[in-house]
Amino acid sequence: MSLPEPVVQEIQYKPVPPQRMRMTDADYYAFFQNQVIFLTGATGGLGGCLLYKLALKLQTKKIYALCRSKTKALRSWNDTMPHQYKAILNSGKVILLEGDITKPNFGIDPAQVHDTTIVINSAADISFAQQVDEAIEKNCKPPLELAKMASSLPHLQSFIQLSTAYCNSFLPDGLVEEKIYPLGDPEEELTTHASSQIFPWSYAYSKHLMEQLLLSRYPNLPILIVRPTIIGTAIKQPFPLYGPIGSTPLESFFKFFAISPGNRVFHAATGSESGTNIFDEVPVDWVANLTLLHAASGTRGIIHAGSESYIPRTLDDMLRVAQENDADMEVKFVTDRSIPQCPLADFYKVASRDWRFSNKNSAKFRSIEGPLSISVYGHDLYDFDMLRVLKLNSAIEAYRRKIKARM
Repeated sequence: MSLPEPVVQEIQYKPVPPQRMRMTDADYYAFFQNQVIFLTGATGGLGGCLLYKLALKLQTKKIYALCRSKTKALRSWNDTMPHQYKAILNSGKVILLEGDITKPNFGIDPAQVHDTTIVINSAADISFAQQVDEAIEKNCKPPLELAKMASSLPHLQSFIQLSTAYCNSFLPDGLVEEKIYPLGDPEEELTTHASSQIFPWSYAYSKHLMEQLLLSRYPNLPILIVRPTIIGTAIKQPFPLYGPIGSTPLESFFKFFAISPGNRVFHAATGSESGTNIFDEVPVDWVANLTLLHAASGTRGIIHAGSESYIPRTLDDMLRVAQENDADMEVKFVTDRSIPQCPLADFYKVASRDWRFSNKNSAKFRSIEGPLSISVYGHDLYDFDMLRVLKLNSAIEAYRRKIKARM
């Protein structure tokens, strides 16, 4: 199916304004000590990292953490941050609120969080297997409901919505800017889903639609949309290789690739004969850092959080890391797209695309130090990769033992 040209239409939203070019760690420390944060998705990979930084590294004044069940949240943090979660809870900064993102006002009384100054909505269902209606119910409508509630908060300074860089995955390969690429009237799309077929996943479509509706329905809300690329394990915080099971797509990809029989055929990106396309992955703590730095800067509009702010690498680079430890990870690239590729490559799809996500709105933060630094100085990429391979091997062997036990 040929891709339609994006329909140009006016979307009312506040662009990224000029910022202080030399914000320091002292500046953002002072900023967060006076902030009251309402955080959703705190039991997820990114949400947990944000919670850790807000409570323990930034000494935030207060954090409301929304969860479906306090008991389940504690169990989740015990699994994902076993040596950190007690310190988070004992910090005196965190207030757990039981709620439900599918309910009006997220199942809470807005008066409970009346002193909120910053809303960070990181809750989402990242499954690529959802049907369109389900994806919209889980990833499009809840942010709109939260924005409605946030509009009544008297002290609100910023409404931060986590999205995905792949919300524009209908675009051809090439540069993707930090802006809206509209396809039509979002209110009509909410009913007709007319453009959903040109997206590789319903998840991406639901995020694309959510962004447009959020900005068009709430033009006076101080909105910042953060679009991460593929989120990987942490480099530093809460600890190296932090990443709840199932929250890091690249490791899930290689795990299933290692245990899946059948062909290893991949379609090469257009204009390439192998995996020379950027496979855009960024550590979860980098995404958290960029989100919080932009919050402290008062950024409005849209920003990407991708490998341009870390270390851009190609699919070939990623495969070499995997093959260094397991020669059976060999891949055959083909340029003839009539040849079927392996089911896993067909499912993930980004492996055969070559988008370049601009991160220019974050360039001003490269020299910032402290717990929100995005500097790679002193970061040994090879050692980090080898640690990831060891973790991946452990997960693969555990999965194989589990399958064998069932036989």
